[in-house]
Amino acid sequence: MSIANTGLDEINQFIETVHWKYASTMPKVPHEYTMREWNDAAPFEAFLHYILHFGDLRKEYHWKRIYLDVGDYYYWWMGAPIHRATVINRARLDQPERSNFIS
Repeated sequence: MSIANTGLDEINQFIETVHWKYASTMPKVPHEYTMREWNDAAPFEAFLHYILHFGDLRKEYHWKRIYLDVGDYYYWWMGAPIHRATVINRARLDQPERSNFIS
């Protein structure tokens, strides 16, 4: 999967097939994550490119990043260069804590 031929179907397939783990060390910022080492590099990086190209620059809590809404979740990574990024995060769009989310 490369960004040149990646569409929403491929993104949804990636989202549905990867392992997402609850970030238990951050209960005040509830979210899940997947790691590069748990996935094939090509689809992992393609999803990062997709977030970068189709996401929106927004502020959540005190972080300003590019976020992408897909289905019931929004996705982001910490902003490292794509070839060095190790984690993709996601949180539910309907979680009460999202009231701290400012466009």
